[in-house]
Amino acid sequence: MTRLDLLNTDELAEELGLTSRSLERWRQTGEGPEYLKIGRSVRYELEVVRNWLRSKESGSTSEHCVIEHS
Repeated sequence: MTRLDLLNTDELAEELGLTSRSLERWRQTGEGPEYLKIGRSVRYELEVVRNWLRSKESGSTSEHCVIEHS
């Protein structure tokens, strides 16, 4: 991680226990966390990812949010 707390796709996928392909698909569909495009590079700001994860929290199984990944 850099001093700016930016993660690339592979780093974030590893942290979340997902595949890079899942994050790529989420970028296409708008389901995942917001990201930065710097030239050809995609970067995820750590605080933005944390806030996105918090938005996925639920208090019961009736409130759950399904996140599909491969």
